[in-house]
Amino acid sequence: MSPYSWALKESVVGHMVFLPGLRSLQWQIFENGQWLWNNLRSMGLPLMANEVQVGPLYPLTLLYSWLPDSFFWFFFVSTKIVFASWAALLLGQRVFRLSFRASFVFCVSLAFALYVLRFINHPWHNAFTAFLWYLLSAHALLNPERKRLSGWPLVFCLSFYALLTAGFPSATALHVLLFGVFFIGFLFKVFRNNPRFYLSRTVLLVLLHIPGLLLAAPMIFPLLELISLTPSTFRSDYGLYQVKTPGVFLGMVHRFWNGNPPYEIVHVIRLIPLLLMGWGVYFFARSKKKWEAHHWGVFAVFVFAVLKYFPVLPPFNKLIGSLPVLERTHFTIYGFSFFLIPFSYWIALGAEGLLKLEVKPRKPLVGVFIFVLLMFLGSVIYAVMERAEINPLRCILVLPFLLSMLFLLSRRNQKISYRFSVLFFVFILLEALWTQPSSFLSVRSAFYQEKMNGSVLGSELAKVFTEDYRNQFRIVEGNGLYSKWGFSNADVGGTAILPERYQRLRTTLFEVPWKGYLPIDRPKFSYSYPILASSIYLNKDQAFTQKGLKKVDVPSSKPVWIDESAPSKISVAERCSIVSGLDQAQSQLGNPNTFQIGDALLETSTAETIHCKSYSHSKLNVKVIQDKGDYYLSEVVKGPALLNLSQLYYPGWQAKDEMTGDSLQILPANLALSAVWLPEDRDYQVAFSYQPWWLRLSKQLVFVGLFLVLGLVIMAFVEKRQFKAKYASR
Repeated sequence: MSPYSWALKESVVGHMVFLPGLRSLQWQIFENGQWLWNNLRSMGLPLMANEVQVGPLYPLTLLYSWLPDSFFWFFFVSTKIVFASWAALLLGQRVFRLSFRASFVFCVSLAFALYVLRFINHPWHNAFTAFLWYLLSAHALLNPERKRLSGWPLVFCLSFYALLTAGFPSATALHVLLFGVFFIGFLFKVFRNNPRFYLSRTVLLVLLHIPGLLLAAPMIFPLLELISLTPSTFRSDYGLYQVKTPGVFLGMVHRFWNGNPPYEIVHVIRLIPLLLMGWGVYFFARSKKKWEAHHWGVFAVFVFAVLKYFPVLPPFNKLIGSLPVLERTHFTIYGFSFFLIPFSYWIALGAEGLLKLEVKPRKPLVGVFIFVLLMFLGSVIYAVMERAEINPLRCILVLPFLLSMLFLLSRRNQKISYRFSVLFFVFILLEALWTQPSSFLSVRSAFYQEKMNGSVLGSELAKVFTEDYRNQFRIVEGNGLYSKWGFSNADVGGTAILPERYQRLRTTLFEVPWKGYLPIDRPKFSYSYPILASSIYLNKDQAFTQKGLKKVDVPSSKPVWIDESAPSKISVAERCSIVSGLDQAQSQLGNPNTFQIGDALLETSTAETIHCKSYSHSKLNVKVIQDKGDYYLSEVVKGPALLNLSQLYYPGWQAKDEMTGDSLQILPANLALSAVWLPEDRDYQVAFSYQPWWLRLSKQLVFVGLFLVLGLVIMAFVEKRQFKAKYASR
């Protein structure tokens, strides 16, 4: 399907939409009726912290989550486009004081030139859209010319809430930081003019953060808890994008000239926007006006971005790069907003300067042609060095753009200026569309459509495997796409933030080159998948036929296998060993001589050590009678026995014997999983439930937050009534 079609998109939208999060979220809410725990991906994690890709509490997710996949993504993405462009246009006019035409260019550069919307529907853009309204509403509240607050306090509060619940912690933290850096520069200029006013309004802004924090509490608490369980070395460095070799610069020049974004930058930085940016910097430098507040804000953001990403001043680079969150954030789309704001502003300033004909720069025009020539020569040099091809057709729009610029600079007629201003918009949009590499939009599109939708295979599997069977085992190679039918996964990765225990488990059992979000598809040992209660193998080739595996007949182009001998989600351990900590557990788990299927490696106390010395049991799979995500109920099990629970050992989980009502202690087992002792010679029926410490507190905080938001709504309504009454009396 064409990426520019207005027809409803399939679930993929681009070819990398994060679909598993949506389906598992919908399953837990509408099938299991709970918002706490997701057991359909990886080994389970808190739903609010795990589904960072879809942002469970993000306003648009709450609004559209009841829709089917294709409808959800269409309206979700379309609404984001509307809100992002609307905010960008208002920012250009109200914050940066640009004309409408220049604000349009600013909007195109800031909102529409992000191919994220059409390529990878990443929650980063959720945070970016919320940030635009966050910045706009803050400026409105700090504007001394505005006589009344109107509904801006409510907009500020809700935009901050949307920023917190965007679905990607790095993007949230970076955009909050970007907001702070911009307003430090902004307030540096304006605070001297009316310190009393700006001090009172700054206090108001600080207080308006409180309702947003309270409303987002159910997502903040589990996320902070999850982050506290991650290793300190995860993606840990100074977060600098070290640009050292000339080849990097030549490569960027080559990509500019051929119409490609440079490496990980997701903005359409092509030759025309670069030229406009150059003109913007030139006109700003030639301007005799004093710097206004927004100039200081843009300058502060630009300086901060340079110090964060480029090794220009090592001491400052280290200072900024080692800040919390920034330390683990690299030069990707998550931090590109720092460059996006000044870049888009200078583009708009360049367009406005040319259209208004404020100056008649003859020498700079020669400089423009020299710049273009250097770009071309740099691209040729790089192409020769790397044996790459040059495609001049992709940048042929630069020639008419320069000719129209030359014509504009040679005329003083304002009517001609207005007519030719249309050319700027046409050239910018055409370059963004025409030179947009098709690989960003359609590469492997058919593959992802088939793999992600999976409707035929998923529905057929649902017919073959009953509800009881789906409670017992997990799917391998499902990519989280079968959660629509209640299948859980072992290999989808879950989230870019993983607890240290689970990261150790993955790297011990599987060939995982990176410890973040990556599917597990290369087991090191024969017991790698069975220890995760995996028995349904999808999309494997014929070479996968091993002893104990049975082929399942379903109408699929790829075979489906089942390992009926694998331990289920709950099983009775055959042997027991005591380990002193994570390092020893990892060492024994990764050694087939010290660990076998059915073993339990416990990190526990002396009492269990005594049980372990004499413990021996025959292998037994325990049927899961109920699996509601945050609740498991096992069948009756005869003690004494040691139950292995193939689920992540995580704070908040509790175990209880339904026969007596007694609580049972959940122990860490097999590095990242769980186990429960059943010590007495009697029948047990164990119920596992997730009851985190933050649940009750977050409910109370949300109630208070809703009460405060209601107060803001009433305040805006009353103020509007008073303003109308005052105006009518005149």
